[in-house]
Amino acid sequence: MRRGMQQEALRGFALLTVLILLTIMLLAGMALFRSADTAGLIAGNTAIKQAASQASNIGLVAAQTRIDAGSLTGTGYSTTATAVDSYGVPPDSAPWTTATGPDANGYSYQYLIEKLCTGSVCARAVIAGGTGNTSIEVNDQSPPPLSAFIDMYRITVRVTAPRGTTSYVQAVYGK
Repeated sequence: MRRGMQQEALRGFALLTVLILLTIMLLAGMALFRSADTAGLIAGNTAIKQAASQASNIGLVAAQTRIDAGSLTGTGYSTTATAVDSYGVPPDSAPWTTATGPDANGYSYQYLIEKLCTGSVCARAVIAGGTGNTSIEVNDQSPPPLSAFIDMYRITVRVTAPRGTTSYVQAVYGK
């Protein structure tokens, strides 16, 4: 009789051990599934970030083309630098262009051109001759003389992407 009780106790212990091991394996499987899901989300977010960067380049080119054409009136242009938040981004109340897009992938962009200076107060000097080329030849001993001034513009591009993502890119452009 005593031997039967010992065997039953061992069976109960074995059952308890198996249940504990199954619980541990279940938790490990859930953690693995969750980490795989997180890796997929990170990969997706990285793809969105890269595509938003490409869309912002399109917005920068559009703004530069507008500056080069001299059509600096209306929405998308401010004659002075606007106040920015702690991240350097102009507020929604700034005269942003109307959103262009969304494209087939759901990306749209807006841009804001801000003239940073008036007159030659804080304009950047360029090489005499007005070519805008500031490169120095390898054999030159000193930089060429500076004479003319150009206007500086800050271009901010706001890209609205899928998943409620908003991305900002800024560039300074001189003409």
